Amino acid sequence: MDAVDHWRSQLEAWALPQDLLDAVPWNPYEWPAELFSRRDTSVANQDLAERHTNAVIRRFEPVSLIDIGAGTGGSCLQYAEEGVAVTAVEPDGAMAAKLRSLIAERGVTVDVIEGSWPDAAGLVLPADVVTCSHVIHNVPNPGPFLWAMQSVARRAVVIQEFEVHPWAHLGPYYRQLHGLDRPVGPTVDDLVAVIEELLGLVPAVERWNGGRPMWFVDRDELLTFYGRRLLVPDDRRADLEAALGPHIVELGNGRVQLEDREKAMATIWWRV
Repeated sequence: MDAVDHWRSQLEAWALPQDLLDAVPWNPYEWPAELFSRRDTSVANQDLAERHTNAVIRRFEPVSLIDIGAGTGGSCLQYAEEGVAVTAVEPDGAMAAKLRSLIAERGVTVDVIEGSWPDAAGLVLPADVVTCSHVIHNVPNPGPFLWAMQSVARRAVVIQEFEVHPWAHLGPYYRQLHGLDRPVGPTVDDLVAVIEELLGLVPAVERWNGGRPMWFVDRDELLTFYGRRLLVPDDRRADLEAALGPHIVELGNGRVQLEDREKAMATIWWRV
């Protein structure tokens, strides 16, 4: 099996059983824009990105930057504040709306393109640096995605990604609540193999630990969010609390998070 097929097969292994999907009225993959923004703008996450991924981006002294899967702007708004010409590509309408409100609030200029990548590649002008953060684990066919990134980059492509699949930490809860075993990959090493196979180059990889779990205003908000991720119907709320409760960490000021852990991350980049 080649690297691309291996990547695709590992993502396909994450497919959720239809009976679990049918048992709830929601989409477990949806991100509430407000929570996503909260995660992006946490001081700890910003400081870590500044020391690692942003440090790589700044080596190339970009005058222009494209952020693919920009979410609510956690990665790109700071560059707009510094005068970099930023294009933010975001497929989710609620995320794009939140991003536009933050752009207006900060008084910066960002060209927001509401669309998916690589479909939106024809709508952007080339930029010095093309980047994406925590997007490629959602891309089962990485070839067109990576080729399009490279085609519009003048100086470098920079990718920030989790070392393993971003839902890997939920595996024990799926097992406890549904008797369902979950995979762990694909990994950063798998992504590097894909890049080598598709683009014929060996990217640089900087591995680092950091980024705290997202915080919630109270236990109810946390349980609601993870109940959706874990496909737990409302009538099993007690089961959900029994599974997650021992792992909820109090942060003070009423805030809580699931588990006290750092995430293994990587910054992957190459010159164009």
